[in-house]
Amino acid sequence: QLAEVATLYKNVGDGIDINSANQSLISTLQGFKLEAKDAMNIIDQFNEVANNFPIDSAGIGEALQRSAASLYAANTDLSKSIALITGTNAVVQDPSSVGNMWKTVSMRIRGTKQELEAAGEDVDGMVESTSKLRDIIKGLTGFDIMADEAGTQFKDVYDIVVGIGKEWKNLSDIEQAGLLEALAGKRQGNALSAALNNISMIENAYDTATNSAGSALKEQQEYEKGIQYSLDRLTASAQTFANHFLDSSLVKG
Repeated sequence: QLAEVATLYKNVGDGIDINSANQSLISTLQGFKLEAKDAMNIIDQFNEVANNFPIDSAGIGEALQRSAASLYAANTDLSKSIALITGTNAVVQDPSSVGNMWKTVSMRIRGTKQELEAAGEDVDGMVESTSKLRDIIKGLTGFDIMADEAGTQFKDVYDIVVGIGKEWKNLSDIEQAGLLEALAGKRQGNALSAALNNISMIENAYDTATNSAGSALKEQQEYEKGIQYSLDRLTASAQTFANHFLDSSLVKG
């Protein structure tokens, strides 16, 4: 089942090869603790978002290879993760860097300093106390990053970023700089700033991802009508014939 979906991903994925398609698909499944039956949903979301926003499906997959596990640990589902990546990459245009940035932000929000250090990420300016980070963000933006009054459960990264982003332009330059350093560190601050200045695209990408069912198969049907599909099938048939013929007892005899 995964092999079939990976092949579909290769066909609709804007130049991605089968090895990259396999790696991206499996990494996303594992990162978000999904089952093989969810693979088609992943490709639908990759494909539909790539068709409507300035990122290709290979780029989404590449960014998620670096960030899926951290985003999932921060209670952020696949659709919201794709939206965060898409809105950021529209400005940064580097899926690898975007993926690393969201991994860093997810860890910083949860206060996992040891994980950050183990991953070789910047911990300068990091607020290790959950209650202190909560107070800083709430004081600047009025937005609460916790899902409950007792402060035992974080909201997901998407909701936190959108919540902060709604008030981002009302902050002074100094306030923005301090918040960026606390959430992303000095190296990743510019990429997070790009996301916070692009909240409308992030929300639109989320809507697109959640309404993407059937996208990949529909595009595959269009692909099958084209010349390239016929050439690919002819090539595959020729390779199969050659392999069987050269392996046959007739040739050996």
